[in-house]
Amino acid sequence: MKKQSIWTVDLVELLKLWLSDLVAFFETALMFVVLSLPVVISALVLWWLM
Repeated sequence: MKKQSIWTVDLVELLKLWLSDLVAFFETALMFVVLSLPVVISALVLWWLM
């Protein structure tokens, strides 16, 4: 059995996997920002009223 080397990695598949992970990360970050908007807007309004 031939020993696998790090250079035998399929770089196209690795790039696709890395890109899909990056997209999932940014989707999660965007969802967090959108879901936090009501709290942030309310806090800013209360801060402005004080």
